[in-house]
Amino acid sequence: MIEARDVAQAKRSVVIAGAGIEGAAGNLIQALVAPGQLTALVASAGVGFVRLPLGHVEDTVTDEAVAATNAGTWHGGGIGGAGVKLAIIG
Repeated sequence: MIEARDVAQAKRSVVIAGAGIEGAAGNLIQALVAPGQLTALVASAGVGFVRLPLGHVEDTVTDEAVAATNAGTWHGGGIGGAGVKLAIIG
């Protein structure tokens, strides 16, 4: 994960380093970078900081806004979401 000082310049630096951009949001650029490319990338124009992406944490919500979403009606009709998996990645 690259925290960019200048996103456009940092993206160019990633490409010049031979790495691949996987995605971007705000000043963050997720790139697939080989270990041998890191030193050059850290010193590149537009790059502020390079770090590992944050890990994902599973979380289960057992009772949140059932009444507000009218989920009780669905549950009463036998539709409870069994077997459904949902991931929210922020």
